[in-house]
Amino acid sequence: MSTIYTLEEVSRHNTRDDLWTAIDGDVYNLTDFIEIHPGSAPPLLETDVAGKDATSIFYGLHRSEVLQKPRYARFKIGTLKGALAKKQAIQLKINTLPSPPVVPYGESMGYWRKKSPYYNQSHHDFRAAVRKFIDLEIRPDAIEDDEEGNYPELELNMKMGQAGFIACLVAQIPESWPIIKSLNIKLPANVELEKYDFFHSMIFSEEIRRLGTYGLGDGLIGGNSIGLPIIIKFGSPELVNRIVPDVLLGKKRCALAISEPYAGSDVAQIKTSGVLSKDGTHYTVTGVKKWITGGMFADYFSTLVRTEKGMTMMVVDRTLGGDHFRTKQIYTSYSKAAGTSYVTYDDVSVPRENVIGLEGNGFYYTMANFNTERWGMVCSGNRLSRLMVEECFRWAMARKVFSKRLIDQPVIRFKLANMAAEVEAGMFNLLLFCSNKILESTLV
Repeated sequence: MSTIYTLEEVSRHNTRDDLWTAIDGDVYNLTDFIEIHPGSAPPLLETDVAGKDATSIFYGLHRSEVLQKPRYARFKIGTLKGALAKKQAIQLKINTLPSPPVVPYGESMGYWRKKSPYYNQSHHDFRAAVRKFIDLEIRPDAIEDDEEGNYPELELNMKMGQAGFIACLVAQIPESWPIIKSLNIKLPANVELEKYDFFHSMIFSEEIRRLGTYGLGDGLIGGNSIGLPIIIKFGSPELVNRIVPDVLLGKKRCALAISEPYAGSDVAQIKTSGVLSKDGTHYTVTGVKKWITGGMFADYFSTLVRTEKGMTMMVVDRTLGGDHFRTKQIYTSYSKAAGTSYVTYDDVSVPRENVIGLEGNGFYYTMANFNTERWGMVCSGNRLSRLMVEECFRWAMARKVFSKRLIDQPVIRFKLANMAAEVEAGMFNLLLFCSNKILESTLV
């Protein structure tokens, strides 16, 4: 049970060696925090923080989410008298609202604007089911995992497989339907595979990115979303049946290995080579790949290799590579949780049965696969833009400058309106793309 303090009790702790404060009804002992505070002791001692209610000062500088981070939450020692009842009353009021309060334009169209010609009940139910799973299984540790660079655990990956999350990454590929059905995997909200469209796909990408933890999001779905479809679309039945079921169930993970330090995005310039054995049973692959999302924990690597027949796609199995196959973490501008890696193939033996499609057609398979990859990136980018709109709205509501909130400044409202207009325009283009794709599918 939380200890209850009065503000008078808090006020007795107002020195460098004994510093308490109250924020939003909770009491914090900041004595040990002084040493790690960016401004050291002065900002805490020379303002209305030490021994006082610092709620206004805190929210003028920080978002409430800061208090939820483990590194700061550990300084909480109790609650102000009467604050708990007040918080419960506010929560009760929120719970009685017809729908969860949202910041205008901070949520995707079809959620904060319920009436939309683009969505039917299936899409609303799908979003609700995906959001429920994420809030229950991913959100509690998401911020910490993203900041600390923790790789997604296999246990969570298996839960995602059972919940149909990994199947969502390939549900628009008809070739995947027999496997998904044979494994008895149900999509969120039991959406039928045949009715899973680009709107469902967009919603799925939006909900994964809603947490704002982009690195972790890539660690959760990035590798599978680009490494698995190319196997399903172009792989032989034997290859598909050998690899895909375990990936869909979350027991194994995929990555796409295309980019190289020499070529970057210029796929035609890759140098990783594969030499066919004299008996024609396997390829010996040599080369390096760079910026491979999910590579640190992937089991299968859909790899583009230059052979005598031309560029060829093949699956490199980490377990079969042994000491000849190595992955090394690349520290990028976002979270280590994405598992971005540098991959080294040092005479790795790859069975010829692991070739994806026709030898020599790897470049075309890669280009086709990029379509889905780019689509997911665009959807994610638009959703993260909405998150920025939400963050700015909330900050403008809380931050006071010249004795008034930022939101009360006309120039700030104008900037927020421009942000919202740009995000809405981007969303409209996405919706038109979805509509056109669905129309194309009905005409084929």
